[in-house]
Amino acid sequence: MAGLVAVIVYYLHKRDEKINAARILLSEIRNAEHEVLKIRNDGTISEFSSILPFNSWQKNNYLFVKILDRDELDLINNFYIAATFAEIELKRIKSFLPLAMEEKSRAIQSKLVNLALDEKEKYGATKEDILRIIHKEDYWFLPNAPKDRVLHYLSNMQLITSTTAGGKLKSAAKIK
Repeated sequence: MAGLVAVIVYYLHKRDEKINAARILLSEIRNAEHEVLKIRNDGTISEFSSILPFNSWQKNNYLFVKILDRDELDLINNFYIAATFAEIELKRIKSFLPLAMEEKSRAIQSKLVNLALDEKEKYGATKEDILRIIHKEDYWFLPNAPKDRVLHYLSNMQLITSTTAGGKLKSAAKIK
């Protein structure tokens, strides 16, 4: 009898593990798809952009081998691979931002010092003009190579939630 109870507990635990994993995957996929569409539509990458901060698929994909066919597994694998590569490039872009802000500040200070030394009589008015223009400018620096790679990864990415694979994940997560 104790063996039967242990088997039942084991299967209930595995079922709950699959449900929880499916819910986590759906949440990750939905968040990633939302960010992918946002970047695809307007091409803007900010310091808050993040496609896939976590990758639960790598840890939990074995739970879905029986419910997803080979094409669906490949679809989700490819989605996570592209999202992971895009996330690496986003982190690279974000690492440039503090340096770009520092360089911009340094350039502003240099320009103002040169202006104060070379054109003392026009310094006040010219300084205000320069600062007004610079402070309106929100472009810091966006390295093109990483941004181009992000856009490339995202342009070829097929979204999951509207496919049969998404439907099966929703079913496994007990979500309608």
